Amino acid sequence: MAKSFNIESINRLPPSPQGMGAAVVEGYMILGPVSEAVHHSDLKLNTIKALFLENNDINSHALVNVSAPGTYDNYASLTVYNLMGTGGYPAVRTTGSIGVRFMALGE
Repeated sequence: MAKSFNIESINRLPPSPQGMGAAVVEGYMILGPVSEAVHHSDLKLNTIKALFLENNDINSHALVNVSAPGTYDNYASLTVYNLMGTGGYPAVRTTGSIGVRFMALGE
């Protein structure tokens, strides 16, 4: 299943005395069972500095890795794991999709 996004708000923070401003994007996304890339343009940003996910599914975990935080044209890779492994085996990638709330910081 391909990822889908529902962006609920985009708020711009005023620049600091050092001249750096920021944008905060919040919304909801659906992640499929494979590793996926979320590009800066998916989130209506020029760059991703941080991406936070809120997952209410107690049986899964989404791992986020932002590539070169704060650089232009970057992306975040997301991988969803099923934590209900059996027999002490490590978590395995999930076979279904999950919905997560997100908050992204960037410019």
